[in-house]
Amino acid sequence: IDKSARIYRSINFIFAGISGLIIIYFGIFNAQDLNYPIHSLCRGDCLSTGLQRAFSELLRGRVYEALQYNTYSVQLFLFFIEFLLQRIIILSILKHYVLLRIL
Repeated sequence: IDKSARIYRSINFIFAGISGLIIIYFGIFNAQDLNYPIHSLCRGDCLSTGLQRAFSELLRGRVYEALQYNTYSVQLFLFFIEFLLQRIIILSILKHYVLLRIL
C-alpha cells in the first residue's frame, strides 16, 4: 500500500471514529434528564440551541420531540449519519483494495 492510501485510510478512520463517538454521546444522555456535560457557548437562543437533546431524541426514534428542541435537527442528524456511513464504506473499499494489491 502506498503512503497516500495509508494517510487517506487513517484520516477516514479518524473521521469515522469521531462520528461514531458523537452518535454514542447522544445515545448515552437522555434529553429529559438534562445531564449533558457539554453546554452551549451561546448566551440566549442560537441555531444550535437544543441540538444535543434533539439528536438524543432522534436516536430514540422520536422525531416530533426532536423538532421541538431544534427545527434543523433532522437535517443535521442525517448529515452525521450519512457522513459516518460514507467513512465506513470508504474504509471497507480501501481494505478490499489493499487486499487485492497484496494478492
